[in-house]
Amino acid sequence: MNGRIAVVMMVLVVSACISVPVSAAHNNAMVDDTYIKLQFIVEDPKITINPIGQKHHSEKVEISGTTNLAYDDNDLFVEVISSSFKPTDKSQGGEFCGVTGTVKVQKGTEGLNTWFFTLDTYWFHPDEYIVRVSSVTTDAVATTQFNLVEGM
Repeated sequence: MNGRIAVVMMVLVVSACISVPVSAAHNNAMVDDTYIKLQFIVEDPKITINPIGQKHHSEKVEISGTTNLAYDDNDLFVEVISSSFKPTDKSQGGEFCGVTGTVKVQKGTEGLNTWFFTLDTYWFHPDEYIVRVSSVTTDAVATTQFNLVEGM
């Protein structure tokens, strides 16, 4: 299905003499009107990640991108994991570097909203890292890679 994500409010009962917009009044406890908030997809959900490039150990890295998901109700799950991470035998020790977090979609411009995730690489080892950003409410996913190198 193609199109954009839209939010529709259906107002079932509205007074004829309202001096404030319906959108402001519908959450007022003194208004007994009933409404139903619906969401439907009119465009495939999409997430993009801006190029990250090579970064240096102990540098704070801003990971960001755009999405066509609505900025009010959508969270994105961000994962940054060392590409060296592999399953090991339980008897073997091992370590890997990675971090996960959830970010809110922010209001953007020109029909695309934005998101930001700040990564502190102080505890990370120099390596190649995989960044995966996924929607919490849809199947939209984006991935990219960047290299973390020694020193500045």
